[in-house]
Amino acid sequence: MIVPPLVGWLLLIAFGKRLAEPTSGYVASGMILLSFVMAVLGFAGTMGLAEGKQWHVQLWEFLPFIGGEGKSLHMGFALDQLSSLMTLIITGIGFLIHVFAIGYMHGDSGFSRFFAYLNFFIAFMLVLVLADSLPILFIGWEGVGVASFLLIGFWYKDFNNSNAARKAFIVNRVGDAFLMLGMFLLFKEFGTLNLHELRESFGSINVPLVGQVTKNVVAFGAPGLELACIFLLLGAAGKSAQLPLSTWLPDAMAGPTPVSALIHAATMVTAGVYLVARNSELFAHAPVASSWVAWVGALTAVYGAVSAIAQTDIKKILAYSTVSQLGFMFVAVGCGAYWVGIFHVLTHAFFKALLFLSSGSVIHALEGEQDVRKMGGLRGALPTTHAVSLIGTLAIMGVPLLSGFFSKDAILESALKSPFFDGSKDAVGSINILLFAVMVIVATMTAAYMWRWYVLVFSGEYRGNAHPHESGAVMTLPLMILAVLSVIGGWIGLPHFLGKNANLIEPFLEKVSANAKGMTELKGIVEFIPLICSIIAVIAGYFIANYFYRRDGARIMAEVPNGFGTASRNALFLDKVYDFVLGNPSRVAAVFFGIVDKSGVQGGAQLLGEQVSEAGSSLSFWQSGFARGYGVSVLIGTVALIAFLIVRGFA
Repeated sequence: MIVPPLVGWLLLIAFGKRLAEPTSGYVASGMILLSFVMAVLGFAGTMGLAEGKQWHVQLWEFLPFIGGEGKSLHMGFALDQLSSLMTLIITGIGFLIHVFAIGYMHGDSGFSRFFAYLNFFIAFMLVLVLADSLPILFIGWEGVGVASFLLIGFWYKDFNNSNAARKAFIVNRVGDAFLMLGMFLLFKEFGTLNLHELRESFGSINVPLVGQVTKNVVAFGAPGLELACIFLLLGAAGKSAQLPLSTWLPDAMAGPTPVSALIHAATMVTAGVYLVARNSELFAHAPVASSWVAWVGALTAVYGAVSAIAQTDIKKILAYSTVSQLGFMFVAVGCGAYWVGIFHVLTHAFFKALLFLSSGSVIHALEGEQDVRKMGGLRGALPTTHAVSLIGTLAIMGVPLLSGFFSKDAILESALKSPFFDGSKDAVGSINILLFAVMVIVATMTAAYMWRWYVLVFSGEYRGNAHPHESGAVMTLPLMILAVLSVIGGWIGLPHFLGKNANLIEPFLEKVSANAKGMTELKGIVEFIPLICSIIAVIAGYFIANYFYRRDGARIMAEVPNGFGTASRNALFLDKVYDFVLGNPSRVAAVFFGIVDKSGVQGGAQLLGEQVSEAGSSLSFWQSGFARGYGVSVLIGTVALIAFLIVRGFA
């Protein structure tokens, strides 16, 4: 499954310049389609796997000399229910994005290079999700980091693009450092980094045990485990753009729109959610770390939603929306509902890929225009793009029966049921209610800013200067497929009250996910509260956005108090805070060390060189070039040596 995109990357890197423009796109797309077929076969093969079982291929023993009794670093690839679902998302959505990009990148001088990078990206994302150990996962983790750097900065001649690529790369390295610390600590405590063995060998932990201890299960809340999980959270926060490492993702819009769709929908940003879900057994026994996961997700969801409200770039609205939606996913896995987090990864992949590619179709139709203030009235000029964009908008808003509705409802329910706060088996705790309320508010804001996005782009009168035209079939066909998936994609996770077998994804994923013990049972009318609040959030968000924007599509956040609009457009000034706290001291330090280097190190070296040069010049008269002079020198030296020996002998 990993081999086809790697082969595609190598072929396009080696021979891309010799291929005519569409050919390289067909080659890259064909390789991903082949991987998708393999992923479908692999998914079918995991349907019958028993709980905790996997298809496994061991490759090698890594650093055997550091091992010892009970230590293991053997590595390979594994396919189970979770990884097979992720491969379907990566290759399926990735293939549609590849096909769309054939039309979108038409005429670009780097056409073949672009598709080589896309194949490279898919290959390493597959390495990440198929890894059977944390070191192999880390190889894929770093691979997608390199690929994102190349793709975000694809149009590198523009300084803003290359700067955005560097920013993404550097911020992610911060998270990666914490992920490595988590790996080191897990190896120290468990003697293995194999993901299956970590799940199965909890009894080997070597730290003071706190709380409930049962046979063959790690102590609930063990300090070493909590710290390792917090390190994993910080690593996940880097890849999945959670606070405080969220600032790189909106700037990633610098790359071509298919890159934005690939990063935001199906690959890189979901890696952090996958990391937590893959290590669910660890987090299920680390209530403090799990609480941190949930609240980091909730705060990030608020931050992303507030930042999206007043943006004017068609892609940046969607970018901050991704930050917020990733927060929803972290809330789910932080609450112990690991299958719910992956369920939202799936539905989000459908509607967010659809929305980004739709925005790409709009940008393509408007000859590169991205400011929503210069759009409007595109419903007639772009009928297909408009129809699919409306579906994507309604899906992310959480309109009933569309995909986003079911996964969002499940997340709200998990906030009430989580055992990691102050709830009990029979009663919902106050902190659970607070978390639930925060997420309902974010759901309302999501509906508001996404309806604003739709209204400003497609309603009212056209406010720009271009001549809009619908995209070709190579771009609209992937949009139609994604629109269908955005409608029906959530039906595999229907609420429990519709029947015992209504939910198909939960029992499938729970075969490889931990069950957080002590989930609150929602009974009676309480069971319907998340559903009711979810619907109310959609309606409220719609009316809020409609009030400010429907009457006149040209009106933007200036209608809202200026202070809030300014804060939203500047993403709560988080970048400026980082620049003040980290950037300014770094620049001062750079100036200081520059002076030290120039005046001290360089000046000292130059002074030493001058002294040596002067000393050499003072002795240069010996180098006269006359044989008689050299003879006299030898004679004087010989006499001096004999005199020294005589004097020394008498002494």
